[in-house]
Amino acid sequence: RERKDADSLWLPWMDLLPKDFGSSPIALGESLLRAAFPGSELLKEVLDIQTSWRLTHKVLANNSEMYRALVRDYSDFRDARLVILSRVHGLSGAALGGGDAVVPVADLLNHDADAPTWWGP
Repeated sequence: RERKDADSLWLPWMDLLPKDFGSSPIALGESLLRAAFPGSELLKEVLDIQTSWRLTHKVLANNSEMYRALVRDYSDFRDARLVILSRVHGLSGAALGGGDAVVPVADLLNHDADAPTWWGP
């Protein structure tokens, strides 16, 4: 919805997000995965994730009118999940409540291991 709103304050950040996830194993088809990672733990893990995500998409699509209005198909759902996976920051400590968060623009700081970033008071 935000990508379609030309006045969205999120649009400049969203325009920087990836639109192609072909390099992610989760975005690959089963036959290619089986050929690339035969018998490996990675193959099992990726197939399990795909199965779980497809089930989640199906449940949401069958039970939520709002979801159906905003998410066209499984590939939209998968791509959104992959954006989150590539941008999430773990929060630690009682003051932050633990868990994970997407922090717009901060996700751009983690691409250089020597980048002068610091998460603290």
